Amino acid sequence: NIETSAAIGAINYCAANNIPLINYSAGDTDNVTALFNAIKNYNGLFVCSSGNKQRNNDEIPYYPCNYSNLSNVISVGGSTKANTCATVNEWGYDKYGNPGGSNYGKTTVDLFAPGTEVGTTGLTNSFYLVNGTSVATPLVSGLAALILSLWPNMTAGVIKANILENVTPIPALSNYCKTGGLLNASLNMHYLYTEVLSTSNGARIKVTNPTSSTKEIIYNKKKTKMNKAKDWTDLNEISYFSLGSGSSAIVDIQNNASCDTIAFSYISDNYRYITYSNEINSNLSLKSYYN
Repeated sequence: NIETSAAIGAINYCAANNIPLINYSAGDTDNVTALFNAIKNYNGLFVCSSGNKQRNNDEIPYYPCNYSNLSNVISVGGSTKANTCATVNEWGYDKYGNPGGSNYGKTTVDLFAPGTEVGTTGLTNSFYLVNGTSVATPLVSGLAALILSLWPNMTAGVIKANILENVTPIPALSNYCKTGGLLNASLNMHYLYTEVLSTSNGARIKVTNPTSSTKEIIYNKKKTKMNKAKDWTDLNEISYFSLGSGSSAIVDIQNNASCDTIAFSYISDNYRYITYSNEINSNLSLKSYYN
């Protein structure tokens, strides 16, 4: 339809002009291949709403929210002031008489953000309160924009990982989204700069520590389990190296040019942070993802 075609055109425009962040407060039940491909081929972060039909997206897909397994997509549900999934009790009915409420999904919605009585401005210098995942989603996009303002070279996958790993766990949301939590803007950044220098006979990767302290880096020379970056069980060839503040190291990974997944992490406060999980593309870039 016209709306989907316009959205695809806008995404392609952002891709062509290196715009690093898109907020998409829209969606429907149509799974359009061209829309999926446009988002997949976009290198920036794509933050989208889960929908306002008070239903389970795991059962009734809602797009592009249900593309949340893509490395650059964050899908957002709307919460209440009590940090629960919003229902018709809070949002009422739309102009067509349909019950409002946030869509949810244990496997398709990433996190929740405030979506009830959020203040906004109107075209006539007015101020009013609105409900919906359309207003919850920009809160996540706003945090991503703040991150980019401080670290403009941070890739979409790393931004996504930091935002999702730092949600505030909410028991009432545990069965409504992947992370079981609410957006937390007071996060500490955990990341490394990673650059593929070569994929000839394996991979040569430059790893840089931009933090103010020395980090003990851990990585697996072969691969982690695809799409399960945190699951390091049954892995071999685990290696370690120390990386000082602002310093870089070259990591050579043999026979890994055929899109094996590489994960780097470091220890901080007795907790290991996955900072980069990615696979090597033919254009020597790193494809980041979080799951």
